Amino acid sequence: MEANILLTIQNGRQDGLTDIMKAVSHIGDYGLVWIGIALYFCLSAGHRLLGVRVLASLALVLLMNNLLLKNIIDRQRPFEVISGLIMLVPEPAGASFPSGHTAGAFAACWLLYKYLPAKYGLSLLVLGILMGFSRMYVGVHYPSDVLAGAAVGCLCGWLSDKLVSRYWVLKKE
Repeated sequence: MEANILLTIQNGRQDGLTDIMKAVSHIGDYGLVWIGIALYFCLSAGHRLLGVRVLASLALVLLMNNLLLKNIIDRQRPFEVISGLIMLVPEPAGASFPSGHTAGAFAACWLLYKYLPAKYGLSLLVLGILMGFSRMYVGVHYPSDVLAGAAVGCLCGWLSDKLVSRYWVLKKE
């Protein structure tokens, strides 16, 4: 079923959309866009705590998703398995499940959506969703990789929110 979904996405690719999806996928490389946003908030007097929360969530994604789950599950990438699926970006390193791009995006977006005014939080959440879809569009993740990445990311965002809030309270006591 997932192969059919990816091949259907591939059959619907269009030049202008392909350029956009490749760019959206690329800005998620190494979580740099989310790290940059977090650092911006860390340097902003009124939003330092949000920046710390986002950085903590990305650290949790690195540990949970990229170092633990990917190595335990070790799923092959779809372009390695599905005949006729064409990958549009350079071959990513590591296993497919769960999607690291999506996990990082949802970890950051969960927090940004929670703490920023709706117009900013919603815009960043849409970017996170597009990032997950782009990973399927460019042929490097299965739909279940993206869904699991979103779940792991939300969990890491929630967990970092709790941990940082608790530490911040202890620090002030």
